Amino acid sequence: MRKKKGSAILLTLVVVFFLMVLGTSLIMVSASSYKMEIANDDINKLNMMTESGVEVALAQVKKTTSSSSLVNIAGLKSEDKSITCDVTFNSGTYSSSTNSYITAPNIYTIESKAYNTTNSRTIRVPITYAASKPAGIVPTDKLLYINGDVLNGNFSCGVANGDIFVNGNFYFHDGVINGNVSVKGNLEFNGGTNINGNVQVDNDLIMPQGNIQKNATIGGNATFNGGVPKIGGQLYYKGTATSIQQGSTVSNFVPLGAIPNLIYTPLVLKNSILPLIIAPTNNQNAKLNTITSNSYTITDSGKLSTNLLDIIPWHSTLTFDTTSKDVSLLIDSNFKFDRQLKVQVTGTHNLYIYLTGNSSLTVESQFIGMQNNLDTTTKIYIIGDGNQSVILNSCELNAIIYIPNGSLSASGGLLNTPITTYMFQGSCVTKSVNIIQGIRTHYLTPNIIGTPLEVLNSGQSGSGSANWVVGNWSSQ
Repeated sequence: MRKKKGSAILLTLVVVFFLMVLGTSLIMVSASSYKMEIANDDINKLNMMTESGVEVALAQVKKTTSSSSLVNIAGLKSEDKSITCDVTFNSGTYSSSTNSYITAPNIYTIESKAYNTTNSRTIRVPITYAASKPAGIVPTDKLLYINGDVLNGNFSCGVANGDIFVNGNFYFHDGVINGNVSVKGNLEFNGGTNINGNVQVDNDLIMPQGNIQKNATIGGNATFNGGVPKIGGQLYYKGTATSIQQGSTVSNFVPLGAIPNLIYTPLVLKNSILPLIIAPTNNQNAKLNTITSNSYTITDSGKLSTNLLDIIPWHSTLTFDTTSKDVSLLIDSNFKFDRQLKVQVTGTHNLYIYLTGNSSLTVESQFIGMQNNLDTTTKIYIIGDGNQSVILNSCELNAIIYIPNGSLSASGGLLNTPITTYMFQGSCVTKSVNIIQGIRTHYLTPNIIGTPLEVLNSGQSGSGSANWVVGNWSSQ
């Protein structure tokens, strides 16, 4: 009997021990499971918050047509305030090997980072800015965009390599244009004039002289006189085509055919009114630093005073260093580069020269351009907000000029240097021109994205748009 009681007690202890082990295991499993649920919930909340940050950024991207309008977002909070999310727009693409961003043209990366007291989560999304071509003519797509009439004798270009637009009447006095010509008013030729491209004229084409090597499309009447032929391609006209040369017909002037075109589509302007770009306020004079006895540099923004050049010897080098940032210079009076200097720009950022008031910029007998003379673009922007003037005389200037209510004058010969064969390279938007003595000019394609001129591509007048291409999301 006692043996049976002892066995029963032993069995009871074994069962109790087993139940205790089982209970402890269940408690441990439950606790572990609970911790995992808490951790997973924490990760899920971080994921959701990080993705929300990306969505907020993409919503901002869809509303803007300018990369310069992207604004970082800091301090986004979850509903329970336990998670914070910061969103930044970084220029370039992310490299995991260097944990840094590699700059690339028109490419940005959204970085959304959510964090709490214990964990963090980051998502990066590359986006590419691709400004779609707006409806109509974009001013900086032209070598010369002339926002008014070109009077008789004011355009003797010598050679102009690039397209030209005239928002008015164009009296082509002398020279060769290697590009297309678009005119909102009348186009009249004189002297030894030649256009090696297509021509579109909203009103009348008048050709007592000159030649058009390709097609001409006219919204009004075409009148021919003088030597034949005049047009190497075909003529499409809405009004009438007439020869006033005795013994000649229109077919003599247009051997490939003059074709009536009753349905004519006038030239469409991207900006019917060109926007004015206001200069930043800066009353501090630019500081000049000496590198060597004949070499000087400016690295910070400021006002270009009239006595700045007085301390620079003739034939010296003046460098605008944009290595670390854009440099903005203000001209509010008549400023003249005339010491036969070599004025060069170094660095990856831009140089902006703003003209205000009744100011003017004269470049005489010297070079202004990029340090690398073989550059096919320029980072120099000359911008005026009123009736300012840019005057070129026997010099070489590589720049983008935007003076929609101002004037451009060019005369004299080239510098006696092997740097270039052109007095002006770049793109110029101006109200009026006075180009004489066979000036040679050449178009350089500007990259206006991220500059004040980006407004010309922004669809401000109601047309055109910017496309953002969103890449694959990556997280860590």
